[in-house]
Amino acid sequence: MTGNKKSNRFVGRLTPAQIAQGMNCANSNAKRLLNDAELLCENGRFASAVGLGVLAIEEAGKEAMLRTLALAESANELNEAWRDYRTHTSKNRLFAVPFLNAHGTMGLEDLKPLFKGSEYPQSIEDLKQRSLYSDCLGGDRWSSPNEAICEEMAKGVIAAARAVIKNKTQVTEKEVELWLQHMAPVKDKDWELKKAALKNWFADLVRLGLLKGNADDYARFVDGKKRWLN
Repeated sequence: MTGNKKSNRFVGRLTPAQIAQGMNCANSNAKRLLNDAELLCENGRFASAVGLGVLAIEEAGKEAMLRTLALAESANELNEAWRDYRTHTSKNRLFAVPFLNAHGTMGLEDLKPLFKGSEYPQSIEDLKQRSLYSDCLGGDRWSSPNEAICEEMAKGVIAAARAVIKNKTQVTEKEVELWLQHMAPVKDKDWELKKAALKNWFADLVRLGLLKGNADDYARFVDGKKRWLN
């Protein structure tokens, strides 16, 4: 094997078609990882199930990262977007969504803390590390994945992964084009303008048959009056 794999990583701008292809690739892989995690859990391999379950959530999180990348304009914005795309803790924030919904989270406003100073990303990264690697804790205590991870933990991670992955559908080039049309003009604007643009994006997706459901329900989610429809 020759060459440095990281040196081949692309860091430039992508077309809407390429963005859609990347989203579909990530979502397909997320479903594969989830299926493998379920098989491992069913066969008592709880530590490995947790590791793959977290990886599945991270893959699903790439869709959001690619939406940000699609809006990047300057070289610095592109570099930052690609860095987030390839950073584990940037993508595993989705892990918290099912639990926040279960405890009364309603809409988009309630999810904002996940993206500012949240402890969730590092906590989930730590869980993944414990599920895959042995380590020395406290100088005299060794941690083994088989001892650190139990069946309940594995089932919890898999349930969270199912919640964020189960309704993933094929993303089209048109969907990404509409995203750019609505969100690019408000990228650097205040939160209220971004919310208005997001509602219009959802409305266009529903109108064109690219998204199931009622546009009013998505608008209510954006306004914090309804939980995410998934």
